[in-house]
Amino acid sequence: MIEVQSKKVGYLNNPFYYLGGITFLFLAMQLISGTLLFMNFIPSIGSAYSSLVYITNVLPFGVYLRTFHRFAAIGMLIFAILHLVRMWTTDKVTKPRNLGWVTGLLLILILVVIIFTGFLSSYAPGYKAILMKWAEYFEYGRRQYQNLLSVNIGMHLLLPATIFIVLMIHFKRIARPKIAPPISLVFFILGTTSLLTAIFPIATLPEKALPYEGFVPTFPQQMLVFGIIAVICLILAFLPLLLKREKLVAKVNQDRCAGCLYCADVCPKKAITAVKKGTRTVAFVDEAKCQGCGICEGACRSSVIQLQSEEKSLLEEVKAIWLARN
Repeated sequence: MIEVQSKKVGYLNNPFYYLGGITFLFLAMQLISGTLLFMNFIPSIGSAYSSLVYITNVLPFGVYLRTFHRFAAIGMLIFAILHLVRMWTTDKVTKPRNLGWVTGLLLILILVVIIFTGFLSSYAPGYKAILMKWAEYFEYGRRQYQNLLSVNIGMHLLLPATIFIVLMIHFKRIARPKIAPPISLVFFILGTTSLLTAIFPIATLPEKALPYEGFVPTFPQQMLVFGIIAVICLILAFLPLLLKREKLVAKVNQDRCAGCLYCADVCPKKAITAVKKGTRTVAFVDEAKCQGCGICEGACRSSVIQLQSEEKSLLEEVKAIWLARN
């Protein structure tokens, strides 16, 4: 007997559905490659650059490890922004999804700081010049400058732990978060990143650091750029409060429901359960949990689920009760 209905829902094969999971995958790639790099890195004034030279020029595959770590950081930020854009364009920023939106913006802000401190921690000439601007602004001496370098590398190492704390809050309203993309997509991303790493490795370093002659922004200018990014994130966080979104809920036509419960399988909030209606088993939507995402409507092969406004759904329930009593 051929199964007419398949549980494999089409949208689950769309890579854009996993933008958050892809971002998380890049974070894992960052953590693994960063740990391997830190095993050979010495965060001190006298040894930072020489250890960087050792990693890049001497350590087997060290140059590719640094390149992989850098590409993973760039990919993580790009896909985090794409995930943010998708949430906005699919209207998943207002209540009750506003918590995920706000924490997502906070995560992007943390990512920017992690990437920036990572570049500074490399102690390459250009980034060393940026740190020197910090020291000049605060009138730091050599000992205080070493403390500044240590604080910077400390932030770069500790902020990823903060990401996991914020992610717990970010996933709070999602019963089945897509943390990991499908294994085929995982291999594709790993393969693509590895291929780019092999084709475009970062340049090897000279034994002694060359003086940096390019433009170096002052400390106030650097903080101004970061402040602008923070203000943009703050504005975006409060913007959904100005938007009015009609509350939608899924409604099941239980007289036509085939009882396959595919909708319950894909519901991210576990708002759909099975109930008995006479001798049949049909789907039932708990409207208090339903977020009106429409996933169940798209998954229903019998087309017996529709999104309705909460007010319309309530009126239909009152009408059904009245007809039953009269």
